[in-house]
Amino acid sequence: MRILTGVTLICFVAGCANVGLREYKTFELSDSDYGLIARAAVKLVERFGPVSQFVVPPDLDRRALVALKQLHPVVPVGQFSGRGVPAGSFLIETFSIDPDGLATFEGDLGPTGCPGGCGKNISIPYILRGDDWYNPSFKIVDYAQHREVVPVNSVSAEH
Repeated sequence: MRILTGVTLICFVAGCANVGLREYKTFELSDSDYGLIARAAVKLVERFGPVSQFVVPPDLDRRALVALKQLHPVVPVGQFSGRGVPAGSFLIETFSIDPDGLATFEGDLGPTGCPGGCGKNISIPYILRGDDWYNPSFKIVDYAQHREVVPVNSVSAEH
C-alpha cells in the first residue's frame, strides 16, 4: 500500500509540475498575448532606431491594434500612400498569431521610400516556450545596403 501511495504521489507531483505550461496544452489565444509580443518586439526594433508611431494596414487584427496603441500613436497606412514613411515610423506589415501559437511581428522602420534606398525591414517570429513568448531569432534587411549579384554565366570567356 505504501508503494502505491508513493507512486501516486510522484505521478501527481510530476503531473502538477506541467499543468501551467501553455506550450503543452492546446493553444488558446489571449488578448494579452498581443501586448506581450508588441512590447518585446518594439524593444528589439528600437535597437536599430527609435519608434515614435506605428503605421498600420486597415485589416490589422483589432487586438494587435489595441496592443500597439498602448505603446505609441497609430496612424493609417493610407496617410502615407506612395511616399514611404518618415523616420521614427514603423510600418506594420504583419502582426499576427496563428492557431498553433506561432506569432509574427514584421515591418519597415522608417524612413522608407528614399530614391537610394533607406530604412530597415525587421521580421521577428515568436513561439510559446512554457508560459512565455520566445523569440528564437530575427531577420533584418537594411535597404541602404546595395549588393550587385553577377550571374556566373555572364562573365566573359576571355578572362
